Amino acid sequence: MKETMGTSILIIEDHERMRRAIFDHLHMSFPDCEILVAATGEEGLALAQTHSPQVVVTDLCLPGLNDFEVTRRIKALCPVTGIVMCSASDEPDDRYVAQEAGVDEWVSKAEAIDDLVPAIQRHLAGGVSPSQDRHENGESEPILASLVGLSSEHAEW
Repeated sequence: MKETMGTSILIIEDHERMRRAIFDHLHMSFPDCEILVAATGEEGLALAQTHSPQVVVTDLCLPGLNDFEVTRRIKALCPVTGIVMCSASDEPDDRYVAQEAGVDEWVSKAEAIDDLVPAIQRHLAGGVSPSQDRHENGESEPILASLVGLSSEHAEW
């Protein structure tokens, strides 16, 4: 695996449970990456300005500065940053507007556990790979449990 020090992934998600679940999933899958979290578009934009993440995972419906505007501003700051929209919506209009704003990939929240890591991998420079397939090793329970029980051992929320 290539050296990933300095590689960061930013999660912008207003729902605490989903934010924690995504954080847990990415922390396990990309242990050498810094995982940043924000609950609002404004917080996400501020983190993007100071950390220049390689990938941003954002929700569709954010309070305050909306996801489309956040995406446009991040792409203006750093055009090579990969933007992955993780949304419960499957509306074609939402996908179209997201693509126009600069979203590179669309992942359904219903399929996030299976689809998010490969989407992020496609955007990390140097081909960063997630750690071994945790599902086959029976290690996916913390990810699923975080959707329900929410572990509190990770970053401040």
